[in-house]
Amino acid sequence: VRVFTTTGTTYTHISAVEGKTYYYKVAAVFSNGTIHYSKIVSAVCRAPSFAVTAYNKDTGKPALKWTAVDGAVSYQVYRSDTENGKYVRVFTTTGTTYTHISAKVDNSYYYKVKVVLDNGSDIFSQVISGTCICGRPEVVVGNRVNDGLPTLKWDAVDGAAKYYVYRSTAEDSGYVRVFTTTGTTYTHISAQPDTVYYYQVVAVSSQGHKGVPSSIQHASVQVS
Repeated sequence: VRVFTTTGTTYTHISAVEGKTYYYKVAAVFSNGTIHYSKIVSAVCRAPSFAVTAYNKDTGKPALKWTAVDGAVSYQVYRSDTENGKYVRVFTTTGTTYTHISAKVDNSYYYKVKVVLDNGSDIFSQVISGTCICGRPEVVVGNRVNDGLPTLKWDAVDGAAKYYVYRSTAEDSGYVRVFTTTGTTYTHISAQPDTVYYYQVVAVSSQGHKGVPSSIQHASVQVS
């Protein structure tokens, strides 16, 4: 199938799938209408593909993971603040992961990975984007001294404008947002004796992006 027409002398198969073999031939079209075909050539796509593009589960920083490429000597990560802007090499590795440690909350970034092959050639991956969100609050559960009500405390999270507290009476389901605060504490005023409650805290950025949920904590009223 004809897939490309050019007056130049190069072609790159942008939509090629990593690991798949393709066959090509080129037709030279002359001004008098005659056509001369090249011999058939084949090639295997060796560009890296992204298996996972997400945030780091603890910090909320953009994180990339790609599949290993046969014959790769190293991988170079390039980054830009805009999709069509200047990409700068920020990381070189023989592994298959990268986390953008210096990313700022609410900022979006664009990445591409260059695989350097053992035959001296190199190939870029597609461009992919990621947004930095707030990290995971570290929550400590206790009980208020005078009445034994469950209390939560956590350290401030970088980039957080507020915090959502979620609560349930079942560990694995039924969480409802019950409290919003710009502080770092919560007391469960309506808690009933003989009931175990489960809590999670989520940091929320100034642009409204919810961060990584805290680990689930549980508590009950402790009557002295």
